[in-house]
Amino acid sequence: MVALSKLDVTTRKFSMKSSLRIVYAGTSSVALPALRCIKTSQHALVGVLAKRVPADLCSTDLNNVISVQAQNWQIPVIEAPILRPPKSCTKSALARYELAREKIHSLAPDIGVIVSYGVLLGEEILSIPRFGWINLHFSLLPQFRGAAPVQRAIMNGLDSSGFTIFRLERELDSGAILESKRYTFSRNLNSGEEILKMAEYSAPFLVEVLDSLDSKLEAAVPQKGSVTHAPKLTYNECQIDWTQNSEKILRLIRAANPDPSAYFFENNKRIKVISAKQPSDCFASSLAPGELVMLDKKVFVGTADLPVELVLLHPEGKNKMSGYAWWCGLRTRH
Repeated sequence: MVALSKLDVTTRKFSMKSSLRIVYAGTSSVALPALRCIKTSQHALVGVLAKRVPADLCSTDLNNVISVQAQNWQIPVIEAPILRPPKSCTKSALARYELAREKIHSLAPDIGVIVSYGVLLGEEILSIPRFGWINLHFSLLPQFRGAAPVQRAIMNGLDSSGFTIFRLERELDSGAILESKRYTFSRNLNSGEEILKMAEYSAPFLVEVLDSLDSKLEAAVPQKGSVTHAPKLTYNECQIDWTQNSEKILRLIRAANPDPSAYFFENNKRIKVISAKQPSDCFASSLAPGELVMLDKKVFVGTADLPVELVLLHPEGKNKMSGYAWWCGLRTRH
């Protein structure tokens, strides 16, 4: 494990007014707010890592937004799909890793910053920046270590979570904490919308950490408390079980959107549920779990307790549509 000791930090201090040379690793739009905050800060953004570098600067692929933005700023972009020696040791994979490693080294970074990258770093890469790497993670560590912290928090019924800025080490999401803040969820937003709000909220705090990096590293505290994990949501666990209560079903729908999406089957066709809610009025129903009914151009489905209104659906092989439009199409086929 590569980690800086307190002695390392105190013997390599820099002035609070100094500009850090930063290499940044991010992929999706979740990483954009922090990237933009760093770009407008006193620090020097010397390079950006991307899993794939598009040839077209007008690419609309959401997985390329970071590299496209960096290229538009004329900041070097390094294609780095792997950041530790590949276990397969194929010549092409090893060559890609070594090329990325040498390019990162040539930037002479003071600090590496990772936001929503999804790639584990090996010892060689961890040791390149003078002050190591820090990671912005969307949970209050050590809760929800892993790839889907917001999704898992919503599924578990939490009203709030937060973000943590911590020192990167070899073990997943385990490093000492430099900063953390609590964030309250909205019951009207899905996990994708919540993550984007959290990304905007946390970005200025990340720059504050960079502005006072020496003192933050010295004051970093080990993670304490019970560790919980947040693996990606699987296809199977996103299938809706209408025999569960409505609250649990609605949490699954919020957590699984926009990806991979909660779903059910009707006539052997998969129906993704993009949006659903509990009836606004006191809806008394004797609907059996999974039973459908249409009232006042609204479609409801029975659960273990209260019915759920299907607001927006994405039927297999079709465009997104309202629950009522889907119901009308369903009735015409019978």
